[in-house]
Amino acid sequence: MIVGYIFNTEETAILTSTFLATGFLLFSDVILPLESMSPLLGWLAHYNPFVVTSTVLRKTLVLNATIGTFWQDIVTLIIYCVIAIGIMVVAHNNMKKHTI
Repeated sequence: MIVGYIFNTEETAILTSTFLATGFLLFSDVILPLESMSPLLGWLAHYNPFVVTSTVLRKTLVLNATIGTFWQDIVTLIIYCVIAIGIMVVAHNNMKKHTI
């Protein structure tokens, strides 16, 4: 939704969201392990929302971990959600001002 509010045309929004999703996927631990990345890229990829979510799922499904072992990852995801909602509200209000 953030991308849809930022760009004017549907084609640009779809292209940008596809590019962002591909970037998140490429800089995740699904294709290339974080340990084999350079230290800076590995550190940045560690905070990728895709990596955080896959880590929580892996700990839950494979390791049968309790919420006490991955509560920091859940807090990180909640912070990402709050930031995304804040950006959407600002973009929506900005779009309402320009259309009236």
